Amino acid sequence: HGNSVTGEATHYVSHAWDAPFPQLVSALDVMISTDSLNPALVFFWIDIFSLQQHKAHIDKRMNEVEIMTRDAIKNIDHVVLVLDSWDQHLALTRSWCLWEILCTLSAKKHLEIFLPGQALYDLHNNLLQRFPEVCTALTTIHYKESECFDSSVFRRIIAAINSVGEKRATR
Repeated sequence: HGNSVTGEATHYVSHAWDAPFPQLVSALDVMISTDSLNPALVFFWIDIFSLQQHKAHIDKRMNEVEIMTRDAIKNIDHVVLVLDSWDQHLALTRSWCLWEILCTLSAKKHLEIFLPGQALYDLHNNLLQRFPEVCTALTTIHYKESECFDSSVFRRIIAAINSVGEKRATR
């Protein structure tokens, strides 16, 4: 359509790397539709394309990645958290995603949560049938049990979350 496929990021995307990529794309499509955005003007900052975390891990430069992640979030107005489903949301079990959420809240940025199309449909059906269970699933974060590929990064992220207080951090 003659539109640029790259540009300055308008939305930072937080997602679990081991969730299927088509679900990530579907959730972003849901976001664009729900928020009535012009797709030609929306550019996503997606870590796998923008920041090589695995290479930084190998090179022992994870401190830099934490800082670059924080700075990217500070410089982008919208943060999108992609959950793969309402009841088994991988992103809320990943330390890096929790770090990104903490950075978002600390920077007072706008955080929106989106699900892929089918998962959104499932959420709607379950809201009507299992409201208390859905509320508990979407409002409970066990950050001390989150997963991270590097134990030293995990410890730093947990310490950062603990520094704001467990009750405030999980709220």
